[in-house]
Amino acid sequence: PKRVMTAGMLSNVTPPTLFSVQEVTGQLTKGVIYCPNGHDNPAYGNWDEAPSYQGPPDAVGLQGNTRRRWLQGPANRLRTALGCLSGSKRREWWWLQGEHRLPVKVIQWKMYAQELQPLLSAGHEALNNAGQTSGFIMDMSPAPYEIWRAEAAVVANTTMTSFLGDNLIAGWSAAFWNLPPSQLPPSPLLKAGCGCIIDGYYQVHREDTEMAQVLGSFLADSSNPSWPYLDRPFPKFPRRRVVLLIEEGTHVAAPPAMLPEAPEVLVSRRKAASIFNRWSSGNGKMTLDELGLLLR
Repeated sequence: PKRVMTAGMLSNVTPPTLFSVQEVTGQLTKGVIYCPNGHDNPAYGNWDEAPSYQGPPDAVGLQGNTRRRWLQGPANRLRTALGCLSGSKRREWWWLQGEHRLPVKVIQWKMYAQELQPLLSAGHEALNNAGQTSGFIMDMSPAPYEIWRAEAAVVANTTMTSFLGDNLIAGWSAAFWNLPPSQLPPSPLLKAGCGCIIDGYYQVHREDTEMAQVLGSFLADSSNPSWPYLDRPFPKFPRRRVVLLIEEGTHVAAPPAMLPEAPEVLVSRRKAASIFNRWSSGNGKMTLDELGLLLR
């Protein structure tokens, strides 16, 4: 058997799939921490007789009242907990409020609550440890949102004419994860010159999670299928927001100051992509003007 624990800061409602004790083969629930039932299973030894906690390495050498104050201090207990959850690197998680349009206004960036930061980082590390570049990160219950990571996809589906040739992440321009310094959040790590942006993270409404998972493959599908959710048109759906993970790095340069492309450049690029797709699908005809547009 395994003992089940839920984080009270995330939810005040226990999902119906959870019990106080659950078999190892039982149904798993996202956002739940499962741990071996060491108190009842003799194979794990006697917990009550385990050595007392001596503190992290930087407490070694402290003696008497000095050491006791260190171990009891709330700041150090918090630092130890954060280290266990998020490793040695400092990280910041931000989400983009309001309309998603370039250029971004700095005031739109909002930092996730401090108690959520180490949990988000733990999800990020779990994904990395599994060798995955996309997938589930965290359930934000009781809020109706989840955090996921997606890979970029170049739009090749000709039914999405307004986005042909664009490089999108979760349906938003990849430029949102590669902004010039003037549009980035007021991050202490970036201001100190020791932060870098990890792309691909986004927040999605739980009801639209399935839709978000098929979005990338749909946009990149050159067989040109139609959007299957007729009552929830793209790009309004799936309901999602850009999330920035800013991670501590060594001698990390600030992101390049890349301004968004001018509207006329975007129009030309989309026309060129449309011409190429029509030609490659079997039309086989192209005017001199269309050829010139492709060559540009």
